[in-house]
Amino acid sequence: MEETKSWLVRDAAGKIFGPFNLSKLIELAESSVITEEVEISVYPNGTWMPASNISELYNIFLQKLSEGFVELSNEERTKIFE
Repeated sequence: MEETKSWLVRDAAGKIFGPFNLSKLIELAESSVITEEVEISVYPNGTWMPASNISELYNIFLQKLSEGFVELSNEERTKIFE
């Protein structure tokens, strides 16, 4: 894991959250706060890319999709980030 990097998260509405370390991103993915639809960027000025480009997150998203997880609404996600 690349724990020394910090990451920003951009949701579908364009709102940016973070920075987060990889452990926090994994926690957010495991709790369905972030999904494969968000984009991430290395803090402070990396290139935006799909969150699923990070292998640890990809594996979580794949597992969630195979389990048929229920995605949180944007309102529920916003409350968690606040």
